[in-house]
Amino acid sequence: RDVTGVQTCALPISPGRLAAAIIRLTASLGTGDLAAAAESASRAELMLGQVPAGKLARRPDLRRRVLYGRGAVELWSGHLDEAARIFEAGLAEAGSGGEREQADWAGYLALAEALRGRLGRAAELATRATPAAHHRPPDGNPNSAPMVALARVHVQRNELRETRSWIKQADAALGASPDKLIGAMAYLVAADGALAEGRPPVAVQIITRARSGWPVPAWLDQQLSLAESRACTAAGDVQAALTAARRADGTSPEAMVTLAHAWVAAGDAGSARRALDPVLAVDDRMPDRVRVPALL
Repeated sequence: RDVTGVQTCALPISPGRLAAAIIRLTASLGTGDLAAAAESASRAELMLGQVPAGKLARRPDLRRRVLYGRGAVELWSGHLDEAARIFEAGLAEAGSGGEREQADWAGYLALAEALRGRLGRAAELATRATPAAHHRPPDGNPNSAPMVALARVHVQRNELRETRSWIKQADAALGASPDKLIGAMAYLVAADGALAEGRPPVAVQIITRARSGWPVPAWLDQQLSLAESRACTAAGDVQAALTAARRADGTSPEAMVTLAHAWVAAGDAGSARRALDPVLAVDDRMPDRVRVPALL
């Protein structure tokens, strides 16, 4: 409709204009501007529907790239199930796109699965993606997503040497092809690794670096706050731990478990139990990454 509200005929969009919209979407994701990325994804999806079918049939990669951008937006918005669904569908369609494109889909799906706590599936996908990540041509961007996914898997399994190795490789890949969102997740995994090694002050420093100089998306900021709370608890700074846990979404089960952990460290079992009661009431419907710490 035009400004008067009258229905108008939309002109067909050229593949070139759609490609430009996809570039804006990719650039927004790379700089960590999630709001701009979400807007660009919606615009690209609208434009995709206006490209003449014949022209779009000659460029099937454009539809997959729009789908890839939408999956990334959903992932970094914290909609992990939806992101995994999109990346699963994209991976199934990527057979015609070659090894590098398949690795990109598998790498992002691995990261989504690692964040959902599906460690075996994440490791399988990331292992499949990392050979292509290591053997790209000189002008190809390294794929850091499967490296961070593998680091996440190993730190969750307390395999700290492997965690350090994959974080180092991810850091090198991010140096060659910066990505603010994946970089922040690498910081989060590195902080978990430092905490597992008994270095909570280092973990807090890493989390501070992860937040520095950009508007951290709400879901990722919550994850950083929860990691900060765990680190402060381990360092014996219970007040800072409680503050960090409350700064996260206080109604989420993961935040309530982290808050309870801080109360236990403070010796206040009653407050810990009150924080856990809502989580334990629906224990059988909680994912393992929340249920197991709650029970412990």
